[in-house]
Amino acid sequence: MALIFIGGLIAASYFLVQRALHEKTDDARTIHMVGRMEVLTQKILNTALRMQQESNLDALKTYQLDIRENLLALWQRYYQGLRHGDPLLGLTGNNSTIIQALFEESEPHYQAIHQASLQLIRLNLIPDVANQIIINRSVQRLIRHEETFSNITKDIALQYEQEMNTQLDNLLTLQIYLLGIILMVLLLVGMFVFRPMNQMVLSYLGEIQRSHSQLEQFNRELKKSEEENRHKTDELRASEEELRQNMEELQATQEVLALQKDALDLHNKKMIHSINYALTIQNAIMPQHGCFEKVA
Repeated sequence: MALIFIGGLIAASYFLVQRALHEKTDDARTIHMVGRMEVLTQKILNTALRMQQESNLDALKTYQLDIRENLLALWQRYYQGLRHGDPLLGLTGNNSTIIQALFEESEPHYQAIHQASLQLIRLNLIPDVANQIIINRSVQRLIRHEETFSNITKDIALQYEQEMNTQLDNLLTLQIYLLGIILMVLLLVGMFVFRPMNQMVLSYLGEIQRSHSQLEQFNRELKKSEEENRHKTDELRASEEELRQNMEELQATQEVLALQKDALDLHNKKMIHSINYALTIQNAIMPQHGCFEKVA
């Protein structure tokens, strides 16, 4: 009877370890998806900013195609998969109340980014001022909502990680309790029944240690993945800042050129007025030689 009880505890502990490893893998995949979604959000904004500064139609079509086929569809699938589940991506959609609330908070910003992106990819690219106005409005809308959406995305990733660690800690605690019970029963059996059980204990302890090492390896890989995501995010933000600075310099140059054009137009008008005035005087003084036509 004691052996059956011990065997049941060992099987339960082994099941818990395997379950923890499986959930750890799923949670790591989920957190990676959240990081990818945040990166895609920033890529959509960066591509839109390039469209705003580009005047070449071929380049604009390339950016438009990139948003439509490489960025928007995948970004939308990640968001819907994380929120509602996607078997092909390995996402269950079984989120806690806190994560569901965060998704609800992100929904307006998600819809705004989605609609602005749709405006860009549905735009009929022709040299037209109206098109540039639509692009500018879409970019401004993306800028307004991207930062808030990214911050909520970070909160979602942190909440996933916190819940994953909490579940793992609970499983490890339960495993320790089971191990304590097993050790106590084995000690009693070894003391009062037979000593060969000691070998089983040593074997089980080795298995526990290997499982713990596997869990630690998963933790290290997850932290490495998170660090890579943070590094990519920093690079994208630096690129975004550089693009914004270039846009500001371009706008300043356009303003200077407009001022110079206005000054030149005013100077030309004054010159024409002076010539016409001189012709009027000349025609008044020498009418017998015929009137000179005024300069238009």
